[in-house]
Amino acid sequence: MIIRVDEDSMARMLGVPQAQIPEVVLTEYQLRLRMFHCDGNSGALGTVGIIDMLRSMKLGPPPRAQERASVDWSRIPMNGAVRVMARIDGKNGMPNWVSGVYVGQVGGAGKLAVRLDGDVYVHEFRRDDVRIARDEPMRPISPEDAVQSDVPLADRKPWSSMPAGELVAVKDGGEHKEARFHAVQDDQILVLVAGDLTPRLFDPEEILCLEN
Repeated sequence: MIIRVDEDSMARMLGVPQAQIPEVVLTEYQLRLRMFHCDGNSGALGTVGIIDMLRSMKLGPPPRAQERASVDWSRIPMNGAVRVMARIDGKNGMPNWVSGVYVGQVGGAGKLAVRLDGDVYVHEFRRDDVRIARDEPMRPISPEDAVQSDVPLADRKPWSSMPAGELVAVKDGGEHKEARFHAVQDDQILVLVAGDLTPRLFDPEEILCLEN
């Protein structure tokens, strides 16, 4: 038996879709839930119980990519000339990175003002949820010789050296979304888009590097 709210909590805390919660975690959860109910309790194990279970298994959310250097936002132009990626919550608690422009800081709250693409309103984001979109780290990572080379796509850089689970961004539905690299299939790239339950295939030119 798995209670839906507990399943949602596990997925959010582990940073994975529900379908990818490890079997060992589900087994331990069901044991703890049964013990919880045997002691006269009812309902979900709850946030504290899930945290205790995951930490006892030395599990937790994946480490967030850190910027190479802390950004001094007071030095960044506030006229919309600097493009950024802002993190918003997507389906199943998975984050999406959407593009926009930086337009300033918000009072003394330490938040940043960002106007997202296609949105006339200005939104507030925590500093940790905004990163500068640079030409270097956010570039197409399909090889330049993709057309003329006879070398299989899987053997070309950077795909040959990219580990499964590497953080990338994909252009999906007209916006850039956070995703995880899975594998190469023929001349397409298989990635898991944030909020999706199963990986999908994209053309190499639709996949972008994210700054680590």
